[in-house]
Amino acid sequence: ILPPVTSPACHPLAESDRTVTEIAFACGYDNLSNFNRRFLELRGETPTAFRARMQRLILAEACAEVPPRFVTPPRRPL
Repeated sequence: ILPPVTSPACHPLAESDRTVTEIAFACGYDNLSNFNRRFLELRGETPTAFRARMQRLILAEACAEVPPRFVTPPRRPL
């Protein structure tokens, strides 16, 4: 029986700089291929694709929360 993969792996994949291999071992897998295969079966994407998607979402949210430093005034017609 393979250890569960989605819950314990998703948070570190999205929010840490640990490697996928380190996260796989921390989740109880001793083989990265098995971890990748199981993650793909359960989530529909590889751990690397999941990490990239989550980081894009986190970045987009962070950018939406930060107001612009300055606003360019409208251009006057010539």
